[in-house]
Amino acid sequence: EHRTDEVVVATMTANLIWPAYSKSDADLIFTQPMGGVPSVALGIALARPDVRVWAINGDGSTLMYLSSLVDIVEAMPANLVYFLMDNREWGLIGHQPLPAADKLDFLGLARGAGWEHVLQVQSVQELDAAMPRIKNRKEPVFVDLKVSPSEPSRAGTPYYAERMKLPKCSASYGKSGIANVQAYLAGKG
Repeated sequence: EHRTDEVVVATMTANLIWPAYSKSDADLIFTQPMGGVPSVALGIALARPDVRVWAINGDGSTLMYLSSLVDIVEAMPANLVYFLMDNREWGLIGHQPLPAADKLDFLGLARGAGWEHVLQVQSVQELDAAMPRIKNRKEPVFVDLKVSPSEPSRAGTPYYAERMKLPKCSASYGKSGIANVQAYLAGKG
């Protein structure tokens, strides 16, 4: 309900969740590379400073590209929000626990990379209360969303394959993530 015209770049578990809430042509759904969403979102934020960009990434994917946290701070786009879905596991590969899951401090990692505005959200109510501040910041925002696994992994199953083929919107589903970005930047997405 807080989303207006933001470009949303999502991957992995978010691909199974986000389409139930959004039918926007500004949804850029990626299945590969796992962890590459923040870098793609950064590129879009820099190319289109006139729109807000939301990166929705998993915690396992975040660990695969920690350098993107530093890249975003270096570029300092005023229009980027990084939503980390933090459930301490790789859900799409069989709910495998992340290494050192009990010791991980994603807010500490973000702060150490130079993020000035970081917050952790424990509930939908906390997220609702924080969204006006998140949306109005004029600097990158890192949001650690504490989430629980909601369903068993279905990656590699017929359900997942069908879910990823559903015609959510005419402009983005059925294209690769790169084709989505190219279409969006060309004004056709």
